[in-house]
Amino acid sequence: MTQKHALVIGGTGMLSAVSLWLTEIGYRVSVIGRSKQRHHHLVKKAADPTLINSLSLDYNNHSQLEDKVRTAIQQNGPISLVISWIPSMQSLDIVNKLVSEYIDDWRL
Repeated sequence: MTQKHALVIGGTGMLSAVSLWLTEIGYRVSVIGRSKQRHHHLVKKAADPTLINSLSLDYNNHSQLEDKVRTAIQQNGPISLVISWIPSMQSLDIVNKLVSEYIDDWRL
């Protein structure tokens, strides 16, 4: 069975506990956040740091968002779950388009 892959947008801040919990229940988790320091802290707290894929970027940089999410999918498999803490519909539209290219059955 292929390991489940989740994307957590804003996963180094308010959603950091969610990012860690997802690794505990068997997900590989790609985490988007702006602060490299927060990414480092999150990885240190993880029971299995290899399950955290840090994507340090500002989700408002749409070209970087598209590039890094596409790379995460190619390296870690299709994303079946997206958890988001962003008010930007344009950024969510980009994520929706990318995730849907690789898998039909996923949840937001």
